[in-house]
Amino acid sequence: MPTTDLNVSPGTIFENLQFGAMGHLEVLYDNRFGALLDVAYMDLGSGRTFPAAGGTVDASVKQLVTEGFFGYRFWSEDRNWAEAYAGGRWWYNQLSVNASVPGNSFSRTITEQWVDPVIGVRGQYFLSDTWSLYGSGNIGGFGLVSEFTWGAQAGVGYHFNESWALHLQYKAIGVNYDNGKSGRSAFSYDTITHGPLLGVAFSF
Repeated sequence: MPTTDLNVSPGTIFENLQFGAMGHLEVLYDNRFGALLDVAYMDLGSGRTFPAAGGTVDASVKQLVTEGFFGYRFWSEDRNWAEAYAGGRWWYNQLSVNASVPGNSFSRTITEQWVDPVIGVRGQYFLSDTWSLYGSGNIGGFGLVSEFTWGAQAGVGYHFNESWALHLQYKAIGVNYDNGKSGRSAFSYDTITHGPLLGVAFSF
């Protein structure tokens, strides 16, 4: 089965971005038990016309990564904390190619989705009343679904008050997956997605 290596820059992604969205939600009970949901979606698409041949080629890639975890804060002091968590990471990928020339056309769509078990640790430490550090790391897959998956995230936060904060972080997630099929049904996905994040957090 042929493989293709790709290294796509952020500029190329934004140039071909049709739609993208990210969201993060957390709940905490008794300052010990927590749950979080993280969703990241992007739809990349590009088309090209060949006037000499009178044909067109359109390609699109859709990726949805949804993470759901339950956590336990095993250490907490003032506003600082450390937490162990476990849950799952759902991958949804769809690749489409549509090509046409006078008298002939070709269309192919590949859709693959799976859920990996994941375990990890994360924490936050305040350097002052307004500045904090955040870090998170996890691993998963373990050959049960994908061969291996991992995630890492770190950054700084500026806290305007106890409710509002501005966060600048860098996040990376990777996966090595093969559906074990052959021929036209074969699908393998060995990739790392990474980049900076800037967000506003509201706590209540």
